[in-house]
Amino acid sequence: MRTETPFLRFPTVCPRCSKESLIALPLSVVTGALTTGSKLRLRSGCCFEVVWYASEVEREQLREYWLSFTMDEEQGSRAEGVT
Repeated sequence: MRTETPFLRFPTVCPRCSKESLIALPLSVVTGALTTGSKLRLRSGCCFEVVWYASEVEREQLREYWLSFTMDEEQGSRAEGVT
């Protein structure tokens, strides 16, 4: 049985043009960065393809998305009878 890698989707704002876009990172990458305090590279989906490291504010927003996602996953597993 093959398990797909879960992705966390969240909005980013390009520091160059201020356009908002959705990006997706593997949940394991986000979890690792948030738990260890390591840098987390973000990328904008705008025409500039800007890459930067998440600021403390962005990390806090990501933490909120991460918590919401993991809570939804946990509830889904319980509903399916998976422990």
